[in-house]
Amino acid sequence: MFIFPAFLSPIESMILLLPAVALPMAGIILLVWFMKKLISIDTNIREIRKYLETQKHNKE
Repeated sequence: MFIFPAFLSPIESMILLLPAVALPMAGIILLVWFMKKLISIDTNIREIRKYLETQKHNKE
């Protein structure tokens, strides 16, 4: 568990430690969201390329 300083109550210590836990969690969540967006963009680009290739073959 946490080591509490003598001049702080456990609740005050938890309030001080909250940003130390919340900021990395927010960073991880943003990273996962960004990766999902990149995968979505990659999928869309692949579909567009596949469509353009089929159009090219249809013209020939």
